[in-house]
Amino acid sequence: MNQKSVWSGLLCIGGAHLDRKAMSQTTVRLGSSNPAVTIETCGGVARNVAEAVARLGERVSLVSRVGRDRIGERVIMGTKRAGVDVQYVDISPTARTGTYTALIDANGELVVSFADTMIYEEMTVAWIEPRWPLIASAALVFLDTNLPEQTLQYVIGRCRREQIPVCVNLVSAAKAPKAKAHLEGLEMLFSNLEEAEALTGKPIGSPAEAETAANSLLGRGVKQVFLTLGEQGVICASATELLRWPATAAAVVDATGAGDAFVAGVLVQWMRGTVGAEAVRFGLAMAQLALQTVDNVACDLSFERIQQQLRGESA
Repeated sequence: MNQKSVWSGLLCIGGAHLDRKAMSQTTVRLGSSNPAVTIETCGGVARNVAEAVARLGERVSLVSRVGRDRIGERVIMGTKRAGVDVQYVDISPTARTGTYTALIDANGELVVSFADTMIYEEMTVAWIEPRWPLIASAALVFLDTNLPEQTLQYVIGRCRREQIPVCVNLVSAAKAPKAKAHLEGLEMLFSNLEEAEALTGKPIGSPAEAETAANSLLGRGVKQVFLTLGEQGVICASATELLRWPATAAAVVDATGAGDAFVAGVLVQWMRGTVGAEAVRFGLAMAQLALQTVDNVACDLSFERIQQQLRGESA
């Protein structure tokens, strides 16, 4: 029996850790104490995307690594409650669960963040190879650059050879270069401006330069590039079209989860056979909802809610 007929869902491989956010209540003053509200929530790009996709009713499994500690237990249980298959989240006997600590200004925008994610260096090629039957059974594989570069290279290359659709999120400007030499054959690449600059080596200061960057990434073998531009919307580029979609105005509580929500929306639409403008529109609706919550994934997220939001925008 073909393995794809057995499972054939979305497989997310990458970060699953705890996010700590200090939400400043006033204009941030560097070098001084700032009044803030601190929250903790499950995080990690791969984990966030998996949770959002699960809340929209799609089948999704997560492959990641946490420590043998209370934070790891919290991440696993919180992700499981959202509907994600977490049986492939491994527990390290020595490393502690990763953390991401962020300072958010009074406008909901990220000021600075710190990632303690050395545990993902344990997700080596030797570690991932026994999990290949699971990867081969997926309808779509999603990777983030929390993975070591050699692991990214192995998974992307083998997926390309075995014709398994695979896509990558660049995570951050610091981690984006891991994917630089391994773009050929990607089904989709998700990037923001800073990450695209890190990948192309060129500054992006205008819409025209953003379009040039997207086309440059297509030229390296990516089938679809999604370049998010913050308040200026998103560019979706492929060999046949280049779309620029404006962002929808929304009150911002916390912007840090919006990018992952956009990715999840596009992936859900891809799995349902929708690409291009409609997929972007759905992803932007997901991002708009994420902007309005301090959680990385809105706890009341549902396919019906996104559809209602889209109907409201078109009314």
